[in-house]
Amino acid sequence: MKNTEIILRTYDCTGCGHCVEACRHGVLRLADNGQCRFVQVADAERCAGCRHCERSCPNKAIVIRNPKGRKATAKRILQGVLPPVLALALALPWSLDPAAWQAIDYWKIFGLLVVFHVLFCHSRIPKFLKKQ
Repeated sequence: MKNTEIILRTYDCTGCGHCVEACRHGVLRLADNGQCRFVQVADAERCAGCRHCERSCPNKAIVIRNPKGRKATAKRILQGVLPPVLALALALPWSLDPAAWQAIDYWKIFGLLVVFHVLFCHSRIPKFLKKQ
């Protein structure tokens, strides 16, 4: 993949070969210089950016960077931060008013549960509603 950058931290690499085994595209290979074994990039163009090698390394000696993936990560972070912030902004004025706590009933609790479910579980469908 053109936009994928493979960063090898050779000082952390123990030459175990887990990343070479995990890579399905043949991007990495083990090299031996007579004193130690370490990982080298065999063909960077074949990298699909799947990060299997990165996840399999016990020493975190390999890092895959994808500039396009950063936007997706920022979007996921925003999706994770925005709902709690909105929930706090909606709930804080209501929770500070002592009179509001006396007037709560079953339907208000149910409504709050629905609102919090929509805010915190915005993209997840409960298991009991999924078709089997």
